[in-house]
Amino acid sequence: NLFVLHDINLTLRYFSHGLLLLPDGRHRHGPLDEIVTADSLESVYGCAMREVRAGERRLFIPDD
Repeated sequence: NLFVLHDINLTLRYFSHGLLLLPDGRHRHGPLDEIVTADSLESVYGCAMREVRAGERRLFIPDD
């Protein structure tokens, strides 16, 4: 199955693996715990991101 999502928090909630397309044409793929970081999301979205922990869940929000 293939799903295309732009909401990273929804992706982290329901999926274990993914493909992250970076703006320079590179990509990262594998377990979300390994490929989704504040740095990788900053590259994708073009803004500073902050990781927030809520129990076992990780959430990412823009960091002004």
